[in-house]
Amino acid sequence: MPSLKQYWNEPFRFSGETTVLWSGTYLEKPALTLASSLFYPEGGGQLGDRGEIRFGAETRQVMDTQSDEQGSMVVLLDQPFTQDLTNQLVRVMVDEEWRRRQMAQHTGQDLLSRLLHDAYNAKTVSA
Repeated sequence: MPSLKQYWNEPFRFSGETTVLWSGTYLEKPALTLASSLFYPEGGGQLGDRGEIRFGAETRQVMDTQSDEQGSMVVLLDQPFTQDLTNQLVRVMVDEEWRRRQMAQHTGQDLLSRLLHDAYNAKTVSA
């Protein structure tokens, strides 16, 4: 069985297939929960992934990825699919440019925060 958090094991894999576990709304946006996720959720100072999800002839933009209160990865979409996708196989594509840019900015912020802390005992809270 694949890991739910595929982004940990395969951070440079940007496409694949997975099953939809839940379809509905989250934070007042159309949303899906996936059986396994290549999408990195917002957390630890890094923004969540963006990308696309395809089902048949329909493509929806992933506008954000969050962890809900139970720790499930939730992808927020630009618009809902025309049918409930629960238990359906979908194709996912992570926006590689977005992911790499967020990784670089997050790493840069970590380095800057350490430098400011060590040199000036200053604290940073966000990039």
